[in-house]
Amino acid sequence: MNQLFNPDKKFTQSDIAELLGISDRQVRNLIQQGIMPAAKGRSGMDPLACNHAYNAYLRQSKNADQKAETDPKNDPKNYEQRKRELELDKLDETVAMMRAKRLTFEKFYAPVEIIPDVIGQVASQIRSRLDSLIPKMKKSWLDMPPEAVSILEEEIIAVCNECTDVQPDLSDYIDSDPEIGSSWFDSIEEDAPS
Repeated sequence: MNQLFNPDKKFTQSDIAELLGISDRQVRNLIQQGIMPAAKGRSGMDPLACNHAYNAYLRQSKNADQKAETDPKNDPKNYEQRKRELELDKLDETVAMMRAKRLTFEKFYAPVEIIPDVIGQVASQIRSRLDSLIPKMKKSWLDMPPEAVSILEEEIIAVCNECTDVQPDLSDYIDSDPEIGSSWFDSIEEDAPS
């Protein structure tokens, strides 16, 4: 080592390796990678330039390691936080599904698409009952005047025609923003008995 500080010394790869405390092979690799300056002709390698280059290389690799250690994707604290957020999201979804099932079970709401079908079934049953009304009245009131029969028939026909023309307005129940959800669902949930 005392020979290294001789001012007339020409530094070789082995001398630089001994100065920096690394192997000859590592010095050779650093020179090939362009990290450390190569020997300049017969004057040998510049020990000061090699020392600065190697220190800069160590600082860069240390910074790269620190960045890798603090990578947000691999950070254990961040992982735990993301895991908690996912569990909370899953819990929120479960609660929302349980509310929807409860409302369905309690019959507070039904799919909007079935409303026209239900109205059609009700109108059909009303019409069949009204069609049997006049014969039953004639049977129980034998001397029923024909004017009363015609008035009843006209009213029954008018009611049946009105029932067939009923179309529910579903715009109040269908929101345009699927991300927010239906406002009627929230209002029903608030009105639901506890």
